[in-house]
Amino acid sequence: MAAIRQLDYSPDAAARNIKKNVTRHVTVVLPTVGDPCFAMAYAGIERVLSAAGCLIGLYTTSEVPDKERAILDLLRSQRDDGIIIATCRPGSQELAEQIARSGAKIIFLERLPSQCNSSFVGYQNRDSVRDLVGMLVSEGCRSIAIFAGPEGYSSESDCVDGYLDALETAGLAAEPSFVNRTEFDKENSFGAAMRLMQSSNLPDAIIATSSPMLEGVIEAMLLLRPGFLQLKP
Repeated sequence: MAAIRQLDYSPDAAARNIKKNVTRHVTVVLPTVGDPCFAMAYAGIERVLSAAGCLIGLYTTSEVPDKERAILDLLRSQRDDGIIIATCRPGSQELAEQIARSGAKIIFLERLPSQCNSSFVGYQNRDSVRDLVGMLVSEGCRSIAIFAGPEGYSSESDCVDGYLDALETAGLAAEPSFVNRTEFDKENSFGAAMRLMQSSNLPDAIIATSSPMLEGVIEAMLLLRPGFLQLKP
């Protein structure tokens, strides 16, 4: 006990878990917790895992591939029992290789990577956006724009597919300039929204697929078209 106090020793939880052969530590890797979508997902994950007696870690990648790569390498060395991740590298072959080497049980959240056979949990983005567009059409909107994330993200492709399906069902043409694919941040969506607001062809409504993109759209509208702004949840 004297040596423990002198060396400020603490037990290695990972080593104890390996010895006991029990699952106790799960790490959640998210792009951000500033987006309500991911914040609510984490709250649910934390509630369920805590009730099951698991220890939960949280890392955020800020949508930076190199940061995600380093986090997964760290988790591999820590021998986590499980990883829940919303990746920012959905099309990366290296991601599949990293996951295979980790040895941990993996669940992908919201963004389904290519060439990965791991478990996946996501929102019903296609149906949700299709229903939303249908609601806007029923309210009299005939031209609707969408701001979605980059191609290659399954969640964003589902949103755009639902948008296009709804327009086709309503007999409305999809205006190419109304489909905006930007990065998952306010700055990029602000620039795209500024270009849209400066055009002579304005939509009746705008859909944004994430809170940071919505913030950029709102700032552009307040600057150039303040009378256009009417928010719906």
